[in-house]
Amino acid sequence: MEKSKSKNLPKTKTILIFVTIAFVVFLISFFVNKRKLLPKEVKAVINDYNYYLEVAKTSKQREIGLSNRQSLCSNCGMLFVFPRQKIHTFWMKDTYIPLDMIWLDKNFKVVKIATVLETNSEKLYANKIKAKYVIELNANEVFKRDLKIGDTIQFPDFNE
Repeated sequence: MEKSKSKNLPKTKTILIFVTIAFVVFLISFFVNKRKLLPKEVKAVINDYNYYLEVAKTSKQREIGLSNRQSLCSNCGMLFVFPRQKIHTFWMKDTYIPLDMIWLDKNFKVVKIATVLETNSEKLYANKIKAKYVIELNANEVFKRDLKIGDTIQFPDFNE
């Protein structure tokens, strides 16, 4: 009996090594492909000026947003991506940076703009026209770029 077990041991080790390698390759492939589908940062062009936006696509990422940060670089922000176009409500709870909020429809057309100077507030801000995306930038960027409702924001490298 002992001899047959020892003969099968090299086969078992080989199979175990093969399965482990296959699993690691699968995990690497999965995460590499997932990163291609959801960039951590995307470029947005607003009236010929480039912004670099972190992408918040999951409900947890959208819930955290830009909260608990003390600053935001001058051409940085966040792009909130929602599963479908509808009314999306935001607040400034635990957010310490005054922000511009820009609601966009599925074609990246601006449907609402709010400049929110009151930080760490539970006041609610929402769109009336359905939106699929929301951008948050430092407050007053919309004025610097002369952005208006009806304008379209360009996302040259964004593939949802």
